[in-house]
Amino acid sequence: MAAGGTAPISADHAEVERLDTRSAPDADSIGAVIFGEIGDAAPPKGVATEMIETGEAQALEPACRLYENAGFTMRGAFLDHTDSGWSRLHEKSLR
Repeated sequence: MAAGGTAPISADHAEVERLDTRSAPDADSIGAVIFGEIGDAAPPKGVATEMIETGEAQALEPACRLYENAGFTMRGAFLDHTDSGWSRLHEKSLR
């Protein structure tokens, strides 16, 4: 199973709220497809920047690699996500 979606932050910013692929041999490639679809759907809706937060745990390294491979870069705090060292914050410009 795989799921993903975004939530608007402002007129031109959205947060990727959920990207979940259950453990499976092809979970990384499924995640990449879902992540790509989320990104492709954003610009027609006027979204110029996508942001995402994930935990800092070593188990989340594959997720961070997925984000970075998709063009996301590390950023500072946004919304209620603080730069506390307990999470990683990323963003991607879509323009």
